[in-house]
Amino acid sequence: MTIPAAEGRAARARWGRNHGGYVGNRLLLAVGQFCLPLGYAAVKLTALGFFVWHARARRASRDYLPRVLGPKNPLLLACYIYKHLDVFGKMLIDRAVALATEHRNFRFTAVGLEHLKDALRADAGVLMLTAHVGAAEMAAPLLRQCTDRPLYMVMYRDPADTAEHFHEKHQQALQDVHVISTTEPVRAGLQMLAALRQKAIVGVRADRALTGKTIEATLLGQPVALPAGPFLTAILTGVPVLSTYVLRVGYRHYEMVAFPPRHYTDNQGPREDTLRRAAADYAADLESILLKYPYQWFNFYKFWETAGGTQSK
Repeated sequence: MTIPAAEGRAARARWGRNHGGYVGNRLLLAVGQFCLPLGYAAVKLTALGFFVWHARARRASRDYLPRVLGPKNPLLLACYIYKHLDVFGKMLIDRAVALATEHRNFRFTAVGLEHLKDALRADAGVLMLTAHVGAAEMAAPLLRQCTDRPLYMVMYRDPADTAEHFHEKHQQALQDVHVISTTEPVRAGLQMLAALRQKAIVGVRADRALTGKTIEATLLGQPVALPAGPFLTAILTGVPVLSTYVLRVGYRHYEMVAFPPRHYTDNQGPREDTLRRAAADYAADLESILLKYPYQWFNFYKFWETAGGTQSK
């Protein structure tokens, strides 16, 4: 089943769109490969332009930051909003450079790697839940050092988007990573189930609902609507589920943080209760990351507004 065009456009409009296109992203990569600090300087100017002209991103940041930083006076909050946009730009250029040449001159460390190894000991696939936080794709080469299992990433991939075409062509470090596109939700769900039953590792951002059923959870003190699909997949397969994030902790230094694995099955009670518990566990892990790395949350839309779809209350 394909998402109706109107629904797909509505979802993308809610999130915002990619910027820069193929040429802009290629230029950003070239500058970053030549001199990363020079790329950062260009990012600072771009972030200033976004701060001035992109009211939607500015409002979204203003809505989010006080939830993690506490109340701030308007001038100080404006400085933090600019920093938020600047960090986003730096991570985009880091990701482009690192993935173009298999982590070129980047250092990677891991916290909780033993949790991933525990999950891999099970005779089953592994479902890795992440979010639009940090740079999740940069975990792929690190995962290859731990296992030779197939790697899958679940994402919205629009073939008409020139920026996504750039990423597909130039992210050489992800050439052996299989992409499951959420543009066809039913097919994507079946592909996830099949990959997990073949003992693969499947990574999915579980913080944005494109369409369909959502599960309510509490994040930073307020209800949010999370997509039910990833949590339903966990229940149907019974595989180990890990919350995993890749955060920028310094210049050319990224760290993967993995939480202890959990299991969700229909044997644990009514399915709706298990879905809510899985969503609550994920939201708690995500909140702990946001409180520690507040500027690495990249949902530049009104996240706490009710999303579309059928909500489970």
